Amino acid sequence: MYFRGLIASQMEATFARTVFPCFDEPALKATFNITIIHHPGYTALSNMPQLGQSERIDVNGSRWMVTTFYTTPRMPTYLVALAICDFDHVSRTERGKEIRIWARKDAIANGNVDFAMNATGPIFSFLEDLFNISYSLPKTDIIALPHFDNRAMENWGLLTFDESSLLLEPDEELTEKRARVLAVIAHEVGHQWFGNLVTMSWWNNVWLNEGLASYFELGIINYFYPKLQRNEIFFFNFLHGVLREDHSQESRTVSTNVENFTETNEIKELFNIYTYHKGACMARMLCSFLSQNLFISALQAIDEQNIIHLPTTVKSIMDSWTYQGGFPVITLNVSTGVVKQEPFYLEKTKNPTLVSHKRVSAIVYVIRVVFPEMQLSDSDSDWLTLNFNMTGYYRVNYDELGWKKLNQQLEKDPKAIPVINRLQLLNDAFVLSDLSCGCLNDSGGYKSLAAFVKFCVTDMLGHLSPFYFAWSYILLKLDIEKWSRYGKRDLLAGQGFLSVCFFKPNRNNYIEIETALDLTKYLAEEDEILVWFEVLVNLINRDVISDVNNYAIYPLLKKYLLKRINSIWNTCSTLIRKNVAALQDNYLALLSVEKVFETACWLGLEDCLQLSKELFRKWMADPETA
Repeated sequence: MYFRGLIASQMEATFARTVFPCFDEPALKATFNITIIHHPGYTALSNMPQLGQSERIDVNGSRWMVTTFYTTPRMPTYLVALAICDFDHVSRTERGKEIRIWARKDAIANGNVDFAMNATGPIFSFLEDLFNISYSLPKTDIIALPHFDNRAMENWGLLTFDESSLLLEPDEELTEKRARVLAVIAHEVGHQWFGNLVTMSWWNNVWLNEGLASYFELGIINYFYPKLQRNEIFFFNFLHGVLREDHSQESRTVSTNVENFTETNEIKELFNIYTYHKGACMARMLCSFLSQNLFISALQAIDEQNIIHLPTTVKSIMDSWTYQGGFPVITLNVSTGVVKQEPFYLEKTKNPTLVSHKRVSAIVYVIRVVFPEMQLSDSDSDWLTLNFNMTGYYRVNYDELGWKKLNQQLEKDPKAIPVINRLQLLNDAFVLSDLSCGCLNDSGGYKSLAAFVKFCVTDMLGHLSPFYFAWSYILLKLDIEKWSRYGKRDLLAGQGFLSVCFFKPNRNNYIEIETALDLTKYLAEEDEILVWFEVLVNLINRDVISDVNNYAIYPLLKKYLLKRINSIWNTCSTLIRKNVAALQDNYLALLSVEKVFETACWLGLEDCLQLSKELFRKWMADPETA
């Protein structure tokens, strides 16, 4: 029986010391002369090109191949790499340097590496031109491993990937899958500059490696797919998720003092959402307030391994962000022009002590009518939003007049506010009111439910009915003991409303829930599907669907959303019926269409139900092409 073998190394973070004697620290760089003795039926790969080969016969008479490689440049131990395989490869030359991709023979024959092969060379060229620094090594090998827990690794000159992060079917048309592969390749190739050419002194600042590589993924994806909206991609891929996880009660910071580490195994805990996503947000914010040219110039100086003396104020700005957990809420009073900063808490505390000093925020704003102190009048034409293009890593709050002005502008002309800032306004309002992530279910608290019922009844009737006040009195005044008797009582329209009596008040209450809901009134005029996606994932999630279907909140929510969803539904249904291929180059739009489709059917929109039946019949008739 023939057994196939495969060996590939993974030295990061501290495994090099288990392979050869070394000072296994990122700052202690060295050159490496690597020789691999292996079975002659296999190929040996390492960081550098092959220098020579010879045969060796052992004491048992077995033949072995001895492969030696050129000396590496100075580099940290965690980047040393070797692989022994019987794979095939494809190759191309980019600016005089060979790039090879190795994979299983059937994957090579089927063309599964063609997309990666065609993308890798242009990514190298893009980054060389961006930084004006050539790739340092004479070759690049990329190997696709059937199982690799790390997904991908940037070893200098020998990059390792899990197959799922590199291989694609040749006829794969979904931009989402192609963009995902492209992003992983871009990330690892970016490390050839950030991490390999220049390395952090120790792992406590690994965010510089991972954050910068993650940030430049964005530019590369946008380079290959210019139709994709750059700011919106960053919002959904990086910013959205980490803002939900990060808060001032969270002790995890982007940078960590070295003395905080006592065990080697603590290093692996640094490779998390804060290192990658928050690190990318820090890089984007720095690029925004320094300007792209100055930001790249600073990176060029670093890549040349010179000491760059950034202004003290810039260093203090970044230290105030990277050595603190969480992020601030910036509150603007448009009546006075006063800007206030405070840490964001998921749950308001009476004595917040976790944040030791304020962050220095580069507040970027777009203003309709410019006033020296950002003061607005009562004129309907005056409005202002902070954090233009959402480049700052903070949430924005306004006084009552500020939110009112923005709500009026959305209802009058939403397109005057850029798409990314409409996303920001809604996302900030949902979170600051604790209305995000489905708080219309039981766990969201009685205030959320009461406010929502009040809002919907007012929207339908134009005023508050006596019925609302009766319901609100029961909901807000009865204590927990009495709720145990009134649970599932027919409180509204003959239907049971709530299934449990474990009510909690809203956690933060930066703004009233009605303020956030007011921002959704204009949605009938919103034709940007990404904005709709943001609204729907906050108002309607799996918990809401499972909790409210049998209770009276469902008809209220249904009536409210059906008044507004028809326009965007018509756009989505037309695309699905006639031109779904137009979505293949915009995976975020495709994801958003799916959410609108799901919601419209859940709300019982007749055209959506009919379209679902049509698509199902087509799939039943021909599953391959439907």
